[in-house]
Amino acid sequence: MRVSVVLFKLDNLHKTSDAINMDKTNLRKAKRFEEVAKVSVPNLSQFSGVLVDVSKIGCRIHFNVFLNIEMDMEYEILIFPVLADIDSFTLVGEPVWVQNKSKSTEIGFKFLRSVGMKPFEAYIDNLEAREKKTFWEERL
Repeated sequence: MRVSVVLFKLDNLHKTSDAINMDKTNLRKAKRFEEVAKVSVPNLSQFSGVLVDVSKIGCRIHFNVFLNIEMDMEYEILIFPVLADIDSFTLVGEPVWVQNKSKSTEIGFKFLRSVGMKPFEAYIDNLEAREKKTFWEERL
């Protein structure tokens, strides 16, 4: 027996639905920025990780070590931006997904209300401005 799943996207303007080939990027609630930054999660690992991408609501972090993650725990995430002229800041995040390989771990975190939200918003604004600047520089 073969079972097929078809996803539909609701067009709010026309109140119609069309079958589409949805991937993860279509399901995102916020724009993601590919960004490299040093990350420390002290209550998870003594080793630093690397920020792979980030959005207003979450991030993906890569660690070069296998980690056991407690999914129902909140973690303090210290982010040290490399390219942005912004000081480090701390956010609180909760794991949403984990991908373990033999010698590495990637974790998707969703951000919770944190003291570090103001500097984080400035960081996201910086990433958006940098992306727009690059977009126009490529076209001139």
